[in-house]
Amino acid sequence: MLWFDKTRTIKLSYRQGFDNRCQDCRQRLSLLASEEYGVFMLLREGFTRKECSQRLGLKSRQVKNLAKSVFKKLCVSSLSELIVNYREIS
Repeated sequence: MLWFDKTRTIKLSYRQGFDNRCQDCRQRLSLLASEEYGVFMLLREGFTRKECSQRLGLKSRQVKNLAKSVFKKLCVSSLSELIVNYREIS
């Protein structure tokens, strides 16, 4: 097997894993309530919790609790992980 065949095989297997991961991500997104989804969308775009609370008209504490709930439902532990895993999915 030539090196470019190996590379192609690796890329195809990675893509299949990515497609499966995307499907899992979409299933997890369906678990979010409407307020949680709003917070998710803003966090994914890079807004801070304070900016999210201003845009959604919620208290800062509510956004913090909603963000915690989003992290738990989507099985992520940090904001950067949320952005990386869900930037192309919505």
